[in-house]
This record gives sequence, C-alpha cells and structure tokens, in this order.
Amino acid sequence: MYISHQAIGFFILFLLFWAFAYAFNHWFKSSQRHRRRTRSPRSRRPVDAEPFSKLVGICFGDKAKAERLIAFEQNRNPHLSRLAAIQMAIDAVARDNRR
Repeated sequence: MYISHQAIGFFILFLLFWAFAYAFNHWFKSSQRHRRRTRSPRSRRPVDAEPFSKLVGICFGDKAKAERLIAFEQNRNPHLSRLAAIQMAIDAVARDNRR
C-alpha cells in the first residue's frame, strides 16, 4: 500500500495543530483558574463602601479638588449631608465627563 508524501504531510500538520490547540486550551484554563483564585478583596466590597475614596479617584488623587466639589454641592443645597454631597459630586463629574 502506497501513501503519498502529501498525505503524510497533512497528517503530521494535523497532529501538530491538534497538539498546539490542546496545549493552548490547557494553558488558558489554568490561567483562568488562577485569576479566579487571586481575586482582590476590593472586588467584594459594596459599590458605595468608600464614596469619598471613589470621588478622590475620579479626581485623579486630588483631595483638595474633591473637597471643593463637596463644598460646592453643600453650598448649592445646605441641607445635604456630607455623604449625599459626595454622591452628588460624583454624579456631577460623571455627567460632565459624558459631554
């Protein structure tokens, strides 16, 4: 029985492709498992756990700017609590960034 060189080449190419796909799939699944195990504790916190820190992050670390935004919101509505003023400042910055 005679098998052409072309058929043997295709068979070897198929085996190499299969081995590469198997190795890549194994590597991808193991990296996904590793990512799930090393999830940061920050991702488990509630969204509004630290609103002032969130505002400072939006202001790129500028605490003075965050305080000015809070003061501005409290001047607009003197009956606001600090937490409500922080939330309104976050909403105002987000609204401004959408424009």
